[in-house]
Amino acid sequence: MVLSSFWALIETTRKESRNDDEFVSKLKNKLVATTENEIIGFERILRTLILRADHYNVLAAEKIIEGYVSDDLFLYFRCWLISQGKDVFENTIINPDSLSVIVEKDQNASLEGLLYVTNDAYSELTGIEEEETFPRDVCIFEGLDYDMPKNPTQGEAWEENQLPKLYPNLWNTLN
Repeated sequence: MVLSSFWALIETTRKESRNDDEFVSKLKNKLVATTENEIIGFERILRTLILRADHYNVLAAEKIIEGYVSDDLFLYFRCWLISQGKDVFENTIINPDSLSVIVEKDQNASLEGLLYVTNDAYSELTGIEEEETFPRDVCIFEGLDYDMPKNPTQGEAWEENQLPKLYPNLWNTLN
């Protein structure tokens, strides 16, 4: 799978879905209709994007939106961010304050289910229970491990009291 196909699949599925659960379900079904290699390719791109968004600026946006941060919550936030499509993802990487136009107070900006969609699709397609050929394991073997990244979170750390000035539009939208 190439990056343009990945984003097309994400964006088409998002438009067809009323909520995150439906998004994950429809995405899995679309992946089942592809091939084993396409599913693994999707996982590679997903993991690459998750690692790319491992930046203190993105973490600051998550802190403003969710009110607190943790390793798991930050991972699920990056999944949610990817599920919003290429433009939202890219704009957030450049300027997290851009999220102010799409988020609302008490927004659930967390999508853990995206982490499991490829293994579920692969299992359904092949009829095989989890083993080392599954997308997650293949990608971890290739070094795409967001749980143990070789590089620490990019960018400069911030203090909580800096957030209103760092991202004033996002801060004012949600506070």
